[in-house]
Amino acid sequence: MSAKITHVRRLDHAVAWDESEQRHVYLADADLVFRDSEILHVGPGYVGPADNVVDGAGFMAIPGFVNVHSHPFSEPANKGLTEEVGSDKLGQSSLYEYLPVFGLDAEDAGPSTTVAMSELLKSGVTTITDLSISRPGWLDDLAASGIRAVVAPMMRQGYWFTKNGHTVEYAWDDKAGEKAFEAAMQTIDRALQHPSGRLSAMVCPSQIDTCREGFFKEALQEAKKRGIPMQTHACQAVVEFPLSARPRLRHPARLRRRGGALPDRVRPPRHGAQHHRPLHGRRHHRRHRHRYFPA
Repeated sequence: MSAKITHVRRLDHAVAWDESEQRHVYLADADLVFRDSEILHVGPGYVGPADNVVDGAGFMAIPGFVNVHSHPFSEPANKGLTEEVGSDKLGQSSLYEYLPVFGLDAEDAGPSTTVAMSELLKSGVTTITDLSISRPGWLDDLAASGIRAVVAPMMRQGYWFTKNGHTVEYAWDDKAGEKAFEAAMQTIDRALQHPSGRLSAMVCPSQIDTCREGFFKEALQEAKKRGIPMQTHACQAVVEFPLSARPRLRHPARLRRRGGALPDRVRPPRHGAQHHRPLHGRRHHRRHRHRYFPA
């Protein structure tokens, strides 16, 4: 049975790509015609066949938004918690003192992801990069939502903690890092072969300060081997800058200079250390200012 043609008639506006101007433009009184996942017509005056006709008056059609950095496995549970707390002696960040307290267990990540997908889709997001922890069922949860997802399983060798609220320390576990690395690569390969056809992947060492230089080099090699990008967290709080001077921790610029762990074309993102006006509540949580860079 052939797919039916749907004609959304006389939208107030449609945002469409203008090939001659090489940019998106607003089209007034526009028709949108599609069949299954194929767009057949965007613009005024469609006169072709249609199986279903929908009145578009009062609506605007736009391309789906792309969220290049999200944490569906955890952020629904953090709403109302970590946005409103920050350590006064750690640059007002909640990463080191509060985030470890509010972490979800793996069995809770599925429902959290479902809630996040529903909110993202209702907001007009049709493509995401999902930075989560590898877990059973993750890929199928994403596929079932209908969203296009770039799977970025996070992996690291260490984690932060603070004993006194004003200094940050690290606990290192290389064996756990190796296990997470292996699980991440397996998840990436399954995503690239997923039957839905809507999943892709990128390599994701979790943070610039929780992964050693060799870890980054190996991650970049795996990304190149698969022909996919790489992403990490960097510059999440002002605390990170003095920490990067420690022998074990290498700032992104140093990694580029020291043996090519991050090549020149990789630009580690400025991830929230800069000042912004508050957006929600008492302060906008710096950890949510995400940036993406290609490998």
